Amino acid sequence: MRQDPLRAQREPVHVGRPYRLRPRTPQAARASTAIGALGIFRASLNLAHRRDVFSRMVWRSSRHERSPTAWRQLAKERIMQSSRKRLLGGVGALVVVVIAAVTVYFAFIKSDAPPPLTLNSVAATTIAPTATAGTSSATTNLDGTWKITTASQVGYRVTEDLVGGLANNVAVGRTNAVTGTVVIASTSVTAVDAITDLTKLASDSSRRDGQVQSRILNTAQFPKATFTLSAPISFGSVPAVGAEKKASATGALTIHGVTKKVTFDVAYTLVSTTEIRMLGTVAMVWADYTIPSPTFAGVANVRDNGQMEFLIVATR
Repeated sequence: MRQDPLRAQREPVHVGRPYRLRPRTPQAARASTAIGALGIFRASLNLAHRRDVFSRMVWRSSRHERSPTAWRQLAKERIMQSSRKRLLGGVGALVVVVIAAVTVYFAFIKSDAPPPLTLNSVAATTIAPTATAGTSSATTNLDGTWKITTASQVGYRVTEDLVGGLANNVAVGRTNAVTGTVVIASTSVTAVDAITDLTKLASDSSRRDGQVQSRILNTAQFPKATFTLSAPISFGSVPAVGAEKKASATGALTIHGVTKKVTFDVAYTLVSTTEIRMLGTVAMVWADYTIPSPTFAGVANVRDNGQMEFLIVATR
C-alpha cells in the first residue's frame, strides 16, 4: 500500500520510546499542598506586619504632627545642644593643655636669668699705681693698640613666651671666647675689631644650647660673629680713672653669615691707665640675619627679636 507523503509530514516521528507522563505519587501531592499552604501563611504574615507598621506610622504622625516651623525650631535646638557639648569639650581640653604647659614651664623651663651686664660685672684685671679713681687723666696717654681679653663677655638675651604670653622666661647665653683689638688715638677710639666664638655660647639649659648651636645659629657653618667699628668713638677728653661715660658707636655686625650696619649706645670707663672697658646692647631682629624663629620643644616660643649684649675688656 502506497503511503501518502503529506500525511507522513503531518504526523510526528517518534524516535525510541514515546514520552509518557508519570502519575503523581501521594507523597508528592501532599508535599506540594504543604508548600502551597506555607507560602499562603507567610504571605498573610507579611501583610499583617505591613498593616501594623503602617498603622503605627499613622499613629505617630497624628500624635507628633508638627508644622514646618516647629520642625525647624526643633532642628535649631538640637544643633545648639550639640554645639554646646562640643564647646564644653573644647574648653575642657584647652584647660588641660594650659595646665600641662604651665606645669612643664615651671618644672623644666622657668629659671632666674642673670642680670644684664654692667661695667663692673667682672673684677679689675689691672691696677694702675699712678692713677687714682676720680682724678683727671688729662696727662695720661691712651694712644696705642689694646688687646681684648677673656674677661670680656658677649651673649644674647631673649624672652620666651609660654602659651601665647600667659607666662614668660628670659633666656640668657654668654661666652668669654672673645678676641680682637681696640685702637685709641688721642681722645677717640678709632678702631675696634672683635671676634666671638659662638660655639662656646652657653646658658642654663643644655637643651636650649643644643638648639642654638644647631638649628638656630648653625655654628657648624657660621662659628664666628664679628664686629668692626666704622666711625670713631669720641671721648671728648681723656676720661678720668673710674668715671663712666657714654657715647654712640656705629659699625658692621656679622652673624649667621649676614652683615648689617648697627648703631648703638656704648658706656665706657677707664679702670686704670692699662685697662679700658666698653659696654653696650645691640637690638636684633632674627629675620634680618636669616636666623630661624627659635622655639623650645614646642612649648615656649621665642619672640622675633632680642638683644646682643657685650662687655669688652681691653688691656695694654
